Amino acid sequence: MPDTNRVQQLSDHVWIYRHNWKRLEPTIGMILTEEGWVAIDGGNSPLHGQQVVDAMKAIRDVSVKYVINTHRHFDHVFGNQAYDAPVIGSSRCQERFIENIQDDWSNENAISWLKGFIFKYNDLLNEDDFPNLNLVPPSISYEGTYDLKLGGLTLHLFPLEGVHTDDGIGVYVAEEKVMFLSDAFYYQGTSEGQALQLLELMDRVTKFEVDVYAPGHERSHDVEVFNLVQQNIQHLFQAVISMVDDGASNDDIKATLPFDLELYRKSFLNEKMHLLLIRAVIREHKKATQIQ
Repeated sequence: MPDTNRVQQLSDHVWIYRHNWKRLEPTIGMILTEEGWVAIDGGNSPLHGQQVVDAMKAIRDVSVKYVINTHRHFDHVFGNQAYDAPVIGSSRCQERFIENIQDDWSNENAISWLKGFIFKYNDLLNEDDFPNLNLVPPSISYEGTYDLKLGGLTLHLFPLEGVHTDDGIGVYVAEEKVMFLSDAFYYQGTSEGQALQLLELMDRVTKFEVDVYAPGHERSHDVEVFNLVQQNIQHLFQAVISMVDDGASNDDIKATLPFDLELYRKSFLNEKMHLLLIRAVIREHKKATQIQ
């Protein structure tokens, strides 16, 4: 059964099933069109996906027409099967997903993969969350951008890759002025991510008229908060680069640029990500300019 406390309406036709960080469950978008529902991401398990489907049906009992995968990380796609609907993803997302299914995520290996990489570090998830697991990759793919026009709404899918994954996208619901960012701005320091691309991605997003932003693992926020985050990151990056060019040590840079706790209360930024970004900008700028 869905947790009704996690259902939040963002606009006339857009709801979210809010994230639960402790269970690695991202925010799932629920968009109601005249032809049926569209889900933004499938959730981290069949159980999570079914909770979202039940939440949709409690609002209006009509079928799910499509699931859109913002990228192929497990917490966004292992629940695809619950919707019994075609999955849309970028061609890169589809390619990466199918590669995973042919390897660690095959029917024979998926539960073992979960035990080795997920259950081992999170005791709130177990095999009961993944009954009859059947991974469903995107069957509809596209290059570049894609407009899904359905039941009076236009969902604009556009690239937001580079900071979190190499297959990430954003989804803009034009008529509702709602944008799903998923994990596009969530820097983790993996081999796929490049922190210095963050400002370019944020500039790309500001070209749209948006009232509400829905990130993947943080609370939704308005354009005022988005602008605060963008300004903070821009100032942080400029300061780090300037100090690197002046020969400051890594420790001096970290000590000189403390995290703004007030911003944490309003946005998805936290001290851990702040330090990750500082280290990443130092490393990436030195590499780009060959500073030793």
